[in-house]
Amino acid sequence: MQDKPKNVRCPICRKYKYPTEDHIPPRSCGNSQNTKYHFFLTDYIGSQNRTEFISQGGLKRRFLCSDCNNRLLGAGPDKELGSLCQTAAKAISEKESSLTWEGDIKQIIVAALGHILGAMHYDKSLPAKEMRAFIHKGIVPEQSKLFLFLYPFHEIFVVRDCVAAPLKPNKQSILTEPIGLSGMYFYPLAFIYTEKENLGNGLDLFEIYQEGETKITLNIDSWSNPITKTVLPADWPFHLDNINDNLDSGCMTMAGAAGGESISTIPQSKGVLIKIHHKNGTLTNPATNELLRFK
Repeated sequence: MQDKPKNVRCPICRKYKYPTEDHIPPRSCGNSQNTKYHFFLTDYIGSQNRTEFISQGGLKRRFLCSDCNNRLLGAGPDKELGSLCQTAAKAISEKESSLTWEGDIKQIIVAALGHILGAMHYDKSLPAKEMRAFIHKGIVPEQSKLFLFLYPFHEIFVVRDCVAAPLKPNKQSILTEPIGLSGMYFYPLAFIYTEKENLGNGLDLFEIYQEGETKITLNIDSWSNPITKTVLPADWPFHLDNINDNLDSGCMTMAGAAGGESISTIPQSKGVLIKIHHKNGTLTNPATNELLRFK
């Protein structure tokens, strides 16, 4: 018989409690398929062989306490995030040029930050402290941004406390200097938490929240290089195997204490709604074989 997990320090409330299974992203965003995953930064940095694990019924991690998992996130934020996901997926399937969603921006931010924290062990890093301050008190960090993108890949990435340093920056590169970041990517959205003032076509949710807005408008080509109009790699800016001047410069990635737990997943099901062709910067709907071209 497998031993029951011991009490751990919850990454959100910081209390020592019994950990519960947290779907990352939440099930409201379609995270319910049997999923393979691996610790991608550890594999990149530490070895040439990838060790894969399987998570039944969606990607799940066991760090959050029941109160934070079910009451704090599940009571409202996860539902709002699910609503935004449905709107984004519909915009893609109907070949709209942009998506517009209206709702509780704070709930979206809480859901994103909560699941980024909940994917890994508790830590005392400054970004983690800032995330907890917003979740509990609504305090917007002075320097950090939370950028939202429409993410057209079926992989899931959850990243914490990493530094991406461009190897070959050029005039067309989004990154020209090292940046620290955490994030969560899943179809059809990506969230990146960083101190960088601007990040490609990303939309800063903190700024929208501070302005009192309730509406999000996001271009369908937000996950692209605004200069070259080409689609960014699924693991941008950690695309160590995709050094290509036409996309963006390759990056060297350094991970902090929590960064080694950063994970990448690939659903075993082939139910991918759209595919990417990096070469010509287009989105393809495999059901109709029609192209969604970035203009």
